[in-house]
Amino acid sequence: MREPIRLIDGALPGGLVGFWRDLNAEGGSDPAGMIDFARASSAFDPQLAEWYRQVNEEWYRENWSKEYEGSLNEIG
Repeated sequence: MREPIRLIDGALPGGLVGFWRDLNAEGGSDPAGMIDFARASSAFDPQLAEWYRQVNEEWYRENWSKEYEGSLNEIG
């Protein structure tokens, strides 16, 4: 199942979820709100949604957490 995910994520800069997340965050939307803005799930891989959420949380911590201290705990 991971190979199709790599293929889909490779179709857009930032991946399927990251592309929309990044576009909106760079456009002025609250970055903490982007964690759940774009999601992906699958009936074939029940862990997919949680995996993308973790990817989004990591993106937030690496890029925005210092600027928006505490916001992640408020939405999580």
